[in-house]
Amino acid sequence: MKEHKLTSHFLQLWEQYAQQLEEQLPLGTLRQTAMERFRQQGFPHKKLEKWRFSNWMGIDNHEWTLNGLDTGTSTYQKPGHPADAYFINGEILLDGEGQSREMVQLEGGAVRIATLSYARAHWPEKFFTHFNHLNGQKESLYGIFPLNTMFVARGLWIEVAEEVELSRPLTIVYDVQAVPDGRFLPMRSLWIAGRGSKAEFLLYERNEPTKHHFIHHVHEIYMAENAEVQRATLQKYSGKSFIFSAELSAQLAESQYRRHTSTIGSAALRNELHALLQEPGVHTNLSGLYLVGSTEKVENQVFVDHAVPDCESFENFVGIAGGTGRGAFTGHILVRKDAQKTQAYQSSRNVVLDDSAWIRTLPFLEIYADDVKCSHGATVGKLDEDIMFYLRSRGVPDREARKMLLTAFAAETVEVDAEEVRNEFIAEIQRKLDELLC
Repeated sequence: MKEHKLTSHFLQLWEQYAQQLEEQLPLGTLRQTAMERFRQQGFPHKKLEKWRFSNWMGIDNHEWTLNGLDTGTSTYQKPGHPADAYFINGEILLDGEGQSREMVQLEGGAVRIATLSYARAHWPEKFFTHFNHLNGQKESLYGIFPLNTMFVARGLWIEVAEEVELSRPLTIVYDVQAVPDGRFLPMRSLWIAGRGSKAEFLLYERNEPTKHHFIHHVHEIYMAENAEVQRATLQKYSGKSFIFSAELSAQLAESQYRRHTSTIGSAALRNELHALLQEPGVHTNLSGLYLVGSTEKVENQVFVDHAVPDCESFENFVGIAGGTGRGAFTGHILVRKDAQKTQAYQSSRNVVLDDSAWIRTLPFLEIYADDVKCSHGATVGKLDEDIMFYLRSRGVPDREARKMLLTAFAAETVEVDAEEVRNEFIAEIQRKLDELLC
């Protein structure tokens, strides 16, 4: 098979920047191994089974340049959204006041948010125990995973101490600003929840609306025994940008993980979730919402690995597509032979607003145990005409009726405890619906 244009391009970038990358975040063998795996597998293409619905048309029209290393430190300003920490352009950590820091401590020191270079220097044993442990297991799947390890120079370390319950949700803003067109921004975030900890995080991801960027962000999430973590993310990227976002989680006994992401468009965005339930008593709840219009494309790939008995997983994903928007959901639940007493449920519900829009959904159960409760369901359709008729008969204008139904349909998935945050997410959803229904 002919080599993908971007495979040779990124290998050339590697030759150009390898020495500078090692100066920023020395990883030695990890980088070299990742480069060899990328060379073997290449940049993903649609002939790969799990990429056949991925439409990244136009990504190879850019001569992507690695951001930061060739231009020095980015210029930046504190984003307008209030937060406990900001991560700017994949390289600069700011505290809540907008001051540049190598580490931010919150909740009386119970939470440490630091740059990866700081974490490596100050907690090397813990750093190398966790860094790339999950992503490295995925590097043999396809080339997009080793691509991150090859190039990541900076990132975030988020750690919650053992037996701590946070007093409030903590907010982190990932912001890309004042970055020229055609930049490749690899990022890595390493999350560690200590034994018995309880934490809730709100994440906002954005870039400038007129820019062409390729943002490649991998989150590695580790949860110790009895930890409870909630993460709610609002992704709002330029309709001209390409985004690959991976969330790779591993949970130990009796831990609970609840995750939601609302995605508001992008030229091409792929969320990839891999959840490893590796000790008994684990509970995982994964939900997502995406809204696409015009030429936007969003895809959610979810893989849940029930490796041991007595675990539960729940998936609930909703999509809305208008114009010529494209959406896709692929959900794969694996129940291994010894994973008896598993409970696993998967739902994908979708609405298309125009004949030229489409959404593909593919739920998949792979079960090797016999004492389990598993189910899946998937629908793609249009708004219920009977309900629309009822609303119109009560004097509700057609556009307002459609927006009312779609808001209720979408808001059901926004599983965020903090009411003001949930309202903010729903307000963003309604703004996008105004665009789709115009």
